[in-house]
Amino acid sequence: MPFPDSRRVIYQKNPLEQVICQLRFPPILRIDAEAPARFQEAIRQEFPLFEEKFEGSVDIPSEVAEQLPAEFLRLPGISGMERRSFQFRTLDEQWTLSLTRDFIALSTSNYTRWEEFQLYFRKPFEVFLAEYSPAIFTRIGLRYQDVIRKSELGLEETPWSELLQPYIAGILAVPSVDQSHIKSTMQVVEMDLSDDYGKVTIRHGFATDKRTNEICYLIDNDFFAEKIKDSNDVIERLNHFNLRARRLFRWSITDRLHEAMEPEAIS
Repeated sequence: MPFPDSRRVIYQKNPLEQVICQLRFPPILRIDAEAPARFQEAIRQEFPLFEEKFEGSVDIPSEVAEQLPAEFLRLPGISGMERRSFQFRTLDEQWTLSLTRDFIALSTSNYTRWEEFQLYFRKPFEVFLAEYSPAIFTRIGLRYQDVIRKSELGLEETPWSELLQPYIAGILAVPSVDQSHIKSTMQVVEMDLSDDYGKVTIRHGFATDKRTNEICYLIDNDFFAEKIKDSNDVIERLNHFNLRARRLFRWSITDRLHEAMEPEAIS
């Protein structure tokens, strides 16, 4: 679906909760078998903080673990250990790079603009290609999670029907329905991008802020493509997804919400 073009802006009251780029590939067992020392050394200046995790692990009694070599506990499949996960973070811990045997991902809760995200992504991606040479990317994805909090925008008394376009608001846009009676709503839509660059899964509906118990509105757009053989195609598709993500979000909201977030035009 061709989302209409829109002016590029940075919102001073940014609704973005998280941005995630994930590249999946057939399992590379060497990532499980040995620590990614060369990979870390190449990105250590940008991502100096390091943590290793075991995903899907089963707790081992301490009296047993003390008698086992550390190398044994790190082996995949031993004592319920399914895979190793390596996480590299920036000093401010706002950017996290994750590496496992079947994906590499970059995430941030401090997204401002695409050019900055690219700077954090490009070098680890190039180092990963040089170090591990994946034969194919089974899925590449770029996901934007926006959370609209009325309280942060001075819109507490404004109905959602005035903030969301009718095709997004759904039942919230029906005048005869008392919005205060609606306790939960969520819709999931998957559609092809009209330019054949991939697909997008749109998840939107109520979400509760755990800190304040405020009912917010989540717009979660996950752009993806599958079976990408040419690594040069990855960057091009991500750039394309970023453009469509901007257009999709603006297509989803009204002018009133757009202006309440204090847009600042950029080139």
